[in-house]
Amino acid sequence: MVSRSTKDFVLRREERRVIDEEKRQAALDAMGVLDTPPDERVERVVRLAQDLFRVPMVSVSLIDRDRQWRKAQIGLGGKRSPTAGFLL
Repeated sequence: MVSRSTKDFVLRREERRVIDEEKRQAALDAMGVLDTPPDERVERVVRLAQDLFRVPMVSVSLIDRDRQWRKAQIGLGGKRSPTAGFLL
């Protein structure tokens, strides 16, 4: 049997996760960067990361409510994918 304190801890942890997710989404929305044109500064960071780590694929991704949106990328297809395909 699970103790009451364990149940309370799990519930509080889940409440914090929901609150944290709401804050994260609000911050992303406030940035206003989703679905915007390419930004050379972000593109430069992606190219630098590719050169530095010598990897074929790099992306700067933003996680929206139901999708992963790539602000900049090298070696990946498409700008969007469902969050179900992305491990958080």
